[in-house]
Amino acid sequence: MQPDSVNQQPIEKVFVNAEGQATIVCANCNTPKVFNVLHLLNRPHYLRVRCYCGNAFMVKLDFRQCYRKETKLPGSFTMLPPSLERGVGIVADLSITGLRFLATASHKLKIGQRGYIEFDLDNKKKTHIRKEFVIRKLKGNELGLQFTENEAFEKELGFYMRFGG
Repeated sequence: MQPDSVNQQPIEKVFVNAEGQATIVCANCNTPKVFNVLHLLNRPHYLRVRCYCGNAFMVKLDFRQCYRKETKLPGSFTMLPPSLERGVGIVADLSITGLRFLATASHKLKIGQRGYIEFDLDNKKKTHIRKEFVIRKLKGNELGLQFTENEAFEKELGFYMRFGG
């Protein structure tokens, strides 16, 4: 959780399910309440919530399809022709459908280009992952990569995401 800039209370992240519902639990009294938030899909995802007990707090809605795990895994990428550019960096977060990669050097990459990413998980087996990707987001040296294989969910990666290794 990160602090709310107005009153320095933590902002809780709440995941939205496929039906557009978010279950928000009051930290003061543990009362859960289910909200239909599908109408907020293309709007800022912060809500001020007031519980029946009088507690008021902020939540951030997360509409991601898949859970994203923060990591600091060293990795490298190799672009497919015509680019052939290569680079190293850190896998900053990971999901079963993609990842956020922080390249250590500048690059000339563009959204839509394809390549391969390789890194080792920090589990007991040090599982080596090699996945084909397409670049979906670019912000300086921060790359948003989406895995392109039809079987985006692979056994080792899925186990790591669920149980941490």
